[in-house]
Amino acid sequence: MPVPALKGIAKKGHKSLKTVEKIWKNTKLPKKSKKVKEPYAYKMAVVKKKAGVSNVLNKIESYLDKQIETLSAYDKD
Repeated sequence: MPVPALKGIAKKGHKSLKTVEKIWKNTKLPKKSKKVKEPYAYKMAVVKKKAGVSNVLNKIESYLDKQIETLSAYDKD
């Protein structure tokens, strides 16, 4: 179990580490398939999705944080 990666997912998904570890444990690796070339990456993607963390949401959150910082800088002047 990749604890450092799971800690990051827990933080971004606003979940406890214990919850994310449970998701990890219950997520099965796919059977060998031509469609899934990296089973570990597939499992991480499933865990992120179940924990409420996705790249699209992270990009939106990052963009909004930058916009807030920019607006805050203007307020100080």
